[in-house]
Amino acid sequence: MTDIQRILCIGSYRLPSNALLRTRAFARLGYSVESVDSTFRGMRLRRISPLLAQTVTRWVLNRRIRRLLAHFQPDLVFFEKNLWMTPADLDSLRKLGKDGMKLVHYNPDDPFGEFSAVWSHFIETIPCYDVHFVPKAENVTEYEGRGGKRVYPFDRSFDLEMNKPVELGPDDKEVYGCPVGFIGSWAVHREEMIARLVREGIPVAIWGKNWEKGRYWDELKEHWRGPPRLGEDYTKAICGMEIALHFLRRENRDLQDSRTFEIPACGTFMLAERTPDHERLFRDGQEAVFFDDFDDLFEKTNFYMNHENIRQQIAKAGRSRCLESGYSHDCRMKGLISLIEETK
Repeated sequence: MTDIQRILCIGSYRLPSNALLRTRAFARLGYSVESVDSTFRGMRLRRISPLLAQTVTRWVLNRRIRRLLAHFQPDLVFFEKNLWMTPADLDSLRKLGKDGMKLVHYNPDDPFGEFSAVWSHFIETIPCYDVHFVPKAENVTEYEGRGGKRVYPFDRSFDLEMNKPVELGPDDKEVYGCPVGFIGSWAVHREEMIARLVREGIPVAIWGKNWEKGRYWDELKEHWRGPPRLGEDYTKAICGMEIALHFLRRENRDLQDSRTFEIPACGTFMLAERTPDHERLFRDGQEAVFFDDFDDLFEKTNFYMNHENIRQQIAKAGRSRCLESGYSHDCRMKGLISLIEETK
C-alpha cells in the first residue's frame, strides 16, 4: 500500500493552467485530492498598496489551507509556484498537519535566472519544504545552497485530455490555419529570429503577449494574431500550424518547457532550438527537428514547408514518442510520488 493517499494541491488554477491539469492527473491516478487556488485576484488592491495586497492574499491562502488540513488530513501538501507564504506560515502549517505530512514544492520556473527579483520571497522558504522539484540540473545545487533538503530535477509534460490532435472546421482553419506559427510571450531573441524569417518571406503567425513592445513591432504586427490562446483554443492554434516554431526562454535558462511536449503531443511538427534536453527527449529529424542558428532555422523551415510527407511522418512519430515514453502529466506525477515516498 502506498504511503500517500490524500494530496492537497495548491497552485494557480486560472483555467486552464498546468497546475490545474497536474492536479487532475493526481485524481486520475486514484489519489484523494483537494485543492486551493492561489491565483491572485486583487489587482485593484495592488494598485493601492502592493504590500497590503500581498498581506491579504497570504491571509486568505493560509485560512483556506488550515481549514483543509483540519478536515482533509492530507499525507502530502503539493505546492506549485508558492510565491506568497513565509517560512513562519509553512512552519505553522506543518504543526497543524498530521504526523508525517510532507510539504513539497514543484517549480516549473527558474528562481535564479534573470527574473530572480520576483522570487526573493520564495527563496527564503526553500529550507521549509521536504522535497523540491526543479526544472533543470543546475537548480539542484542552487536550491541546496539555500537549504534545500531533497532536490530533484524533472522533465516537463503534457496533458492527455488537453494536448491531442483535433480536426479543425472551416471557421477554425480561418482563425488558426498557418504554414508556420509560434505561441509565446515576446522576448528579444524570439522577436529577432521571427523578424528575420518574415523578412525572408516566411509567413509566421504569432500568438502571445507583449509583442507590441518589441523593436520590430511595425514589421510583425500584421503577423500577430492576438494574445495567448487558452484551453481548447490553445490546442486548435497548435493543430492549425503546419510547422510550430519553438523558442525557449533564455532569461530562464530553459533547456525545455511545456511546449516541448505539448506541440508534438498535438500531432504537430515541431521545429525547436537545439538543446541537450531536446536531443535527449526526441530524435532529431525523426520525432522533431532542431536548429542551431538563424541560417539553420531558415533552411529547415523552407525545406519542411515544401516536404509535407516528411513533415507529417515526423509529426506522427513525435506524438508516438510522447505517448510511448511516458511524457504525460499522469506518468510524470506518478514518478514524482515515487520519489517523495522514498524521502523519509
